[in-house]
Amino acid sequence: MNHEISNERLTENSIEPELPRSPKKKKIRLVILGVLLLAGLGIFGIHTSAAKSDKTEKSGRNKQQVTPVTVAMVTQKTVPIQLQAIGNVQSGSTVAITPQASGRIIRVYFKKGQEVKKGQLLFILDDRSQAAAIQQAQGTVAKDQASVQQARDSIN
Repeated sequence: MNHEISNERLTENSIEPELPRSPKKKKIRLVILGVLLLAGLGIFGIHTSAAKSDKTEKSGRNKQQVTPVTVAMVTQKTVPIQLQAIGNVQSGSTVAITPQASGRIIRVYFKKGQEVKKGQLLFILDDRSQAAAIQQAQGTVAKDQASVQQARDSIN
């Protein structure tokens, strides 16, 4: 009787037979194995290159390094000063210039950003339009004086 119970236990606890593996699972396992192999080779390569660089640094400390030197003739040249910066520039003071007379500008006597002083000549204006206006005003005055003279003569 004991013998039958043990057989039953074996059949209840026995492992089911393995089914044949599918080709997809085999491919996945091969890919994972390949990735692990490549990772191992990469780590080994990094380790060996680090060991080589350590050896060259240690051996380089004992040797003197040779630095090549080039020779050129001495020359004197003017070198422009160039400053590159990011920022804002503000003037110390800003002045609005209002002309006393209008006209076309013929000549300018200062450059943008240049400091100017009180009384300094800044512009020359074309005076032909002012000269014509003056002559017209003189003609109007002469006409008005003639009218006044004529009125005085008619009263007398």
